[in-house]
Amino acid sequence: MLTGNVVDSVGNHIDVFEAVLLRADSSLVNGNIFSGGKFSIRIDAKEIRLLKISSLEYEERYVTLPTHMQTSSESTDTVNMGTIILTNSNNSLGEVSVTARRPVVKLTGSSYKVDVAESYLKDAGDFNDIMRRIPGVFVDPKGTIAVMGKPRLLVFLNGRQLRNNSELGTLKSSDIKSVEIDRNPSAAYSASSDAVIRITTVDAVQDYIRLVAYNKTSFSRTLSNRSTFSLKGKNERLNYFANTGFDTQGLKQYDAEDRNVWIDTDSIITHRRSTLWQRNNTFFLRSSLEYAFTPKHLVGIGYNMSLTNGDMDKEQDFTNISAKTSPENIYSVSDNLSKTKTHNPFVFYIGNFGKNTLETYFDYYRSVLDNRQNITENGSNNVWQSFADTYSIVGAVIDLSVPTRFVNLRMGIKLSYMSDKGVYTASTQSEQHTMREDDTHAGYLILSRNIKKFSLSSGLRAEHEYSKLYGYHNSYTDTTYLNFFPSLSIGYTGGGIRSNLSYSRRIYRPTYSQISPKNIYIDPLSYSVGNPSLQSTLVDIFNLSLQKGNLYLSLSHERYSNIRAQVSLLDTTTVPSRIKFTYANIPQAYNLKAYLMYSYDIKLLKGSLTALVTSSSMKYRDVVYAKPQDLSVYLKANAEATLWRGASVMLSLYYINSHYNNLIYSEGYFNTSLYITQRLLKDNLTIAIGAEDIFKTYNPNNWRQQMS
Repeated sequence: MLTGNVVDSVGNHIDVFEAVLLRADSSLVNGNIFSGGKFSIRIDAKEIRLLKISSLEYEERYVTLPTHMQTSSESTDTVNMGTIILTNSNNSLGEVSVTARRPVVKLTGSSYKVDVAESYLKDAGDFNDIMRRIPGVFVDPKGTIAVMGKPRLLVFLNGRQLRNNSELGTLKSSDIKSVEIDRNPSAAYSASSDAVIRITTVDAVQDYIRLVAYNKTSFSRTLSNRSTFSLKGKNERLNYFANTGFDTQGLKQYDAEDRNVWIDTDSIITHRRSTLWQRNNTFFLRSSLEYAFTPKHLVGIGYNMSLTNGDMDKEQDFTNISAKTSPENIYSVSDNLSKTKTHNPFVFYIGNFGKNTLETYFDYYRSVLDNRQNITENGSNNVWQSFADTYSIVGAVIDLSVPTRFVNLRMGIKLSYMSDKGVYTASTQSEQHTMREDDTHAGYLILSRNIKKFSLSSGLRAEHEYSKLYGYHNSYTDTTYLNFFPSLSIGYTGGGIRSNLSYSRRIYRPTYSQISPKNIYIDPLSYSVGNPSLQSTLVDIFNLSLQKGNLYLSLSHERYSNIRAQVSLLDTTTVPSRIKFTYANIPQAYNLKAYLMYSYDIKLLKGSLTALVTSSSMKYRDVVYAKPQDLSVYLKANAEATLWRGASVMLSLYYINSHYNNLIYSEGYFNTSLYITQRLLKDNLTIAIGAEDIFKTYNPNNWRQQMS
């Protein structure tokens, strides 16, 4: 047991403060909030190095524990740390509300920050286990992360943009300090993104070295396993980290899909039932070195790489009903083999010059994919196709923050060059070569100031892009863009309510596959082809948000120009007729969105509720596809309760109603999942049991479309 007193600089007891025990790498062991100037903490773990004392309006204090307490947790003696003095902080606070329970989610304007290191989430498991518990975020069975209503996502780890989000798979909940979700990014971020996730890992405050062997085994219809070995530590000014391992991920999935496409009097109705087996084997390495020349100047280098071999087998039954031909059944078997190699070296520098902060990041990312698919239809018709793709990007970022007496300035320059070279070969056509090059230069300036209860911010981002798409014998697009993206925000805090009114402009550029004119086989009844004439989408967003406590509500109006939409057409030149997927621009569309989020932590029960309601208006070639009164509704709710020491149960619900998504009408569905977790052996062993889609109601592939 560890006890002691906490006083201020003149000897008065501090009424409310937090006392926590830390390892050398600053990871949290245990602690609590105390009152009356006294604390008493139970010691039940080894490798404890530090006692951290903190309180509002005071500087944090770190106290090194006696040596015998750092190496053993067996002693039953009570150790008195004496009187610990906290000095006043130079930062003055306005409205302060102190409660006995630390909030997990902190809301600030358009973003919300999740405290991981000092909450129950530190024992959640890996990164995906944390994200399942964060409101407004979805994690699918393959581990893909999405933000509700925000499909264009950027992820940053300690200020560095991730080129491959699989890097997140190596993070454990004990490594993470906080996760911040920004639903309305500032001008500092690419105008083609509409959401940003910022992840911050824990900082070490003392020298240490730690070797960790980690293994995670799971079974969901098939076996998956991840084995990793990591080395991390701090030696005076040097921080180092290396993580390597082997990951084998298995997936067995049953799927059903219904499509209904018609043009005037001709129509196709297809039904598909499939069983999919997938196995990906990945070897990976993540490493970094950071060196602080002085406490205010830090330089770092790193290298990430991965090698993945994939094997996917699929059995599918198709039923095709056409208005002009008799029904036809097709049985398809496919085998897909793939190899992917990625390399990602990077360097960075962070310097503090007085109150000014300079951050620079340089990186190179290269991904090489080799994929071959063999398909057999009705036991006789053999189809094969192969993809060879080399994607590379070079990026440089320079950010400068300059707080002044009158206004806070933030400015930056971002440069990138991207190339994507693809070769597509199929049994039904000749070899197709395409290459896309993008050369982008961007600069931004943000001015912000607080005036009493008001906060004002304005920004301007300029992006110049040269984009070219070409093949061996012809050029499909050769375009230069220069766009300006203004933003404005006005906030007010009063009466316990924080309000914010903002405007921003964004651009959503076509992807490589959307403009590449390759004819890609999908299945016996459909294929896709890109549209080289596809234009970028511009969107103007007006947003009003209100926040009180753990309740957050926002209303936004979005006006789209040249919105991109997937178009389904009938190809009647083949027998049977097939569905042709391509893309087109719609001149204008409007969305009105209401977003609500609430998080709670009541005794043994904690969780969150998130809702997004969208009213859309869209017309294409004089046909109305979405009406304002036809609302789309997304709901996510999760509740987690403690069963006994080290054991918890979480229930998760996701629901979406039937609605229009651009030109496609999607049927509604919901997904209910249950997770039970038990931690043993002083949290070194975790046993988790999960049941996904308990009622077998998850079916996102039912849709229909009418084109004239």
